Amino acid sequence: MRFSILGPLLAEADDGSPLALARPSQRATLAVLLLHAAQPATKAVLIEALWGDNPPGDADTALRVRMRDVRRALASHKRVETRQAGYQIVVRPGELDADDFRAIVGYGRAALDAGNAENAARLLGQGCRLWRAPPLADVPDTALMRAIATALLEQWRDAREWLTDARLALGHHYEMLSQIRAVIAGDPLPEHPHVQLMLALYRCGQKAAALDAYSRLRELTTREFGQEPGPEARHLLAQILDDSPALEFRPRGLAATGQRPRPVWTPLCQLPAAPQDFTGRVVAIEALARRMPANEMAVTVLTGPPGTGKTALAVQAAHLASEAFPDGQLYLGFGGRGQPRQPDDVLGEVLRSLGVPAASVPDATAERAALYRSLLAGRRVLVLADDVTASAQVRPLLPGCAGCAVLVTSSSRLADLEGAHGIAIGAMSHDEAVAFLGKIAGTDRLAAEPAAAAAIAAACDGLPLALRIAGARLAASPALCLTDLASVLSTPAGLLVELTIGDLSVAARLNDAWQALSLDARQSLWLLAQARLAVVPGWLVTAVTANAHVAARTLTDSCLLMPEGAAGSYQLAPLLQTFALAQRAPRRADKSDESAAARERAARAAGRPRFSFAGFADYEHGVAAAGS
Repeated sequence: MRFSILGPLLAEADDGSPLALARPSQRATLAVLLLHAAQPATKAVLIEALWGDNPPGDADTALRVRMRDVRRALASHKRVETRQAGYQIVVRPGELDADDFRAIVGYGRAALDAGNAENAARLLGQGCRLWRAPPLADVPDTALMRAIATALLEQWRDAREWLTDARLALGHHYEMLSQIRAVIAGDPLPEHPHVQLMLALYRCGQKAAALDAYSRLRELTTREFGQEPGPEARHLLAQILDDSPALEFRPRGLAATGQRPRPVWTPLCQLPAAPQDFTGRVVAIEALARRMPANEMAVTVLTGPPGTGKTALAVQAAHLASEAFPDGQLYLGFGGRGQPRQPDDVLGEVLRSLGVPAASVPDATAERAALYRSLLAGRRVLVLADDVTASAQVRPLLPGCAGCAVLVTSSSRLADLEGAHGIAIGAMSHDEAVAFLGKIAGTDRLAAEPAAAAAIAAACDGLPLALRIAGARLAASPALCLTDLASVLSTPAGLLVELTIGDLSVAARLNDAWQALSLDARQSLWLLAQARLAVVPGWLVTAVTANAHVAARTLTDSCLLMPEGAAGSYQLAPLLQTFALAQRAPRRADKSDESAAARERAARAAGRPRFSFAGFADYEHGVAAAGS
């Protein structure tokens, strides 16, 4: 098992599957047990930790109920044991992130004291990355638990300061400036971060700014404590005033080898802004969070039909994980089906952004990829590859070292991308769709016409692109009633026409996918749409067109047909069905024998369940007429 309490509580079985802990009381009780895992906790301590000064009337009974609920959640693992004094949860070595944090940070501090800054930075960084925001989210708000949580947070702050010391010792003063300033802004009273800021500024050639940092520290300590800064800050001030050679950074072994120092790495933060109206997708965000710490080089593919908000989800998840990648976050746009980009073009662009002069960028794709991997070696970088259409596009841009992560968005499954883990993204739930629509159009307008709001969300079929367009239409036209828009969207003729605003268009996005299909796949999709079925049986998919198995695989790989469970059936999204119904029947240039082939396929399916399928007859009639 694996327990994580340095953030929202996570509990996983041995196979990595999450355990169901739906109720806040369950999560709080398990968090308390985990924080007291070192030894049995008495009933009195547990009651104080869970309820503080306001315990229930029959606290013993309430505690037994809480323990029973946690035992049910961990039923097959038998981890909660009753002791003579109270209760204890059995946690084995390596199962609790808080224990891992303390052990790793202890080794990191020892390495720092021994002067091994490289090992210290690696270990302390690994320990700090175990923390997730918001920290200790499921701990009950009682005096005892606040004290325990505060002590744990102090350990995290110490580890963060030691990590900064290690990285400054390695010459990362440029990279650390913004992080040190953020630490001081969050908690200005500790003195050591101010000392770190002074040193980093001085090494960056900003002596005046370093002196100004000391002045601000002196004003703070005088105001808050009525005294001068401590000896560490005063000693550093004297060294800065004297331009002491001891403050200069000298890479270890540089003088002996005569090598030129490696250029200072400036982290790139290329991620687009996180969507301010991002809604839902909790399960997908948690799944991505488990992939993002990147202790190994991890490749994750977010895949789903066009318009399902894959890019927005990827950007949101990347921002949430950005602290785990202190060496930067790269954004690579691949253009999608409309304007697909070649990997050598993208490599040239990213190499220039990483500081390689344009004249030094190699011509060959393989050489560009090798240089790219060399630049990322030893770094912790997140690469977001957006709108990829084929694995060959992104394969040369996979880093070659542990510590990096690649997040790919694609409307194709990219099953041939080695080592990739796929996460399928579908439509929003109805509640998420209404909430998302409200963030764009205004919750007050939706509250005034709830039935119409629900109808709009239903017409958009939970597709984020469609919902964004509908919301933008409402926001741009305050006089437009939700009932009127819902009425227009209720008709197939108006649905795709209305779901367009500016350069956003559901029809255009679906048309890109349609045009990218082979003729056989288009024929299959067109014929399947004629059936007007929400769930398409597998036998129908294999019966409607020549090369049906290949066409079906193309449609599923393109996320236009989504497999439905293990029954061999498929889902065809209503908006995609509406789009396909509006297209003309796809036909080959030579149609002389296609009518007979269509009749033969229909005959093969004769023993299958029957239903009204006028589109098949229309298609066969059209082919026959064209051939005559």
